[in-house]
Parts: sequence; structure tokens; C-alpha cells
Amino acid sequence: MEYKRPQIHVSYSKECERYVKDILAGIEEEGLFSYSYEEEDGNPIKAAYHAAESSLLGVGITIMKYHVVLHVQDLKIDEPLLIMGVRDSSMLRIFGSNAARYIKGVPFKLKQEYFCIPHR
Repeated sequence: MEYKRPQIHVSYSKECERYVKDILAGIEEEGLFSYSYEEEDGNPIKAAYHAAESSLLGVGITIMKYHVVLHVQDLKIDEPLLIMGVRDSSMLRIFGSNAARYIKGVPFKLKQEYFCIPHR
């Protein structure tokens, strides 16, 4: 029997690989586990949704085309929870932290103006 650890799945394109460590550090700071993997460059919103689907926690992040997307499996595929342009390492760290905070039910660290929250 294979054991799967509850983790946030993080996918990334080759061009954005250098940013992944900051996102993972933010997740780890909140006490959660993560699993990261490289993915073909494509639609970051769909990739984040597929990452969420494959996660036992139902939460996925994709960093692709210099955008970071947080998606949860309970939302429609074209309606991610958060989208942010890649800025600096501290912002990416907080983005990862906020993904973990979503799971824990704790308020996000950042104010809304830092993110593009899709209209629902």
C-alpha cells in the first residue's frame, strides 16, 4: 500500500524554476508539506487547477509565464483563488505561506492590492 502525504502541489515551468524554493519555504514556514514538479509551459490557471486536483489537500500552485496561481479543487477550473505576477522572493514566500494559511483557515498575510483576485 502506497502512502501519500497530504501536501500542497506546486508545478512550475522550466523558465520559473528558480522561484520555486521561495514558494516552498513559505509553505514550510506554516508547517505544511509540499511536492514540486516541472511541467510543460502552458496555461498557468489550468496547471494550478490540475495541481490542486492531484493534491490530497485540494490546493495547488503553479508558477508559469512569470505568474503565480493559487487554485483549489472546489473552484471552477477557470476561477483560481489568487493570481500574482512574479515580483521578488519575499512576495513569493508570502504567496506560499498564504496557500498554507488557506488550508489552515488562517487569514492571509497580504492585503488584497498585492494580488489580482479574479472577479466571481
